[in-house]
Amino acid sequence: MTIAFHAPRISETSRDFAALDMLLDLAVGSTSDVYKQLVVDEQRVDDFGVDTPATADPYLTTVYARLKKPEDAPYVRDAILAAIARARVTPPSPQRLADAKSNARYGLLRSLDNTESIAALLARYVRFRRSFETLNNIYGVYDALTPADLVAAGQTFLTDTRLVQTTLAHQLTAYDLLDCEQLLLTQDGLARVREVFAK
Repeated sequence: MTIAFHAPRISETSRDFAALDMLLDLAVGSTSDVYKQLVVDEQRVDDFGVDTPATADPYLTTVYARLKKPEDAPYVRDAILAAIARARVTPPSPQRLADAKSNARYGLLRSLDNTESIAALLARYVRFRRSFETLNNIYGVYDALTPADLVAAGQTFLTDTRLVQTTLAHQLTAYDLLDCEQLLLTQDGLARVREVFAK
């Protein structure tokens, strides 16, 4: 299952991308309450994370979850959307944000332990304007983030009009048909719905 939002492009000056990336990491990342709930405590999900790709053009930022049981899809979706809704209105504590910034910075530095990883990292950022300073500038934007920046990014980008949801399954379930109005408008669609609910 994926829940995605149309996101801004990466920037060396604007805080939008960095704030959205940091907000989602805090709201649904591995240190979040919803991660603990779905992965650790309830064990409904066995792979859960956020992907906010650094691109020159606006793209999708995606929360993904691999469910153990397809029937948990509505519950997991609602838990993720509730966590995102809370993040839109509740700023993180300054200490939690400072810890997340520190983790991001030092996590990046820890990954630079060989020439190949250094080259791969630089290639991801140098491509934007052909400068090694791009990486420093982007991390400067991250360092300058405030809790208010995160809430502002959430209110701008984590909205219903920017939402894209996807669910993939091995077989069709009743959940897959709940929001498919077009499917229900055809005789073939009605037959498929009856078949699923008859099982």
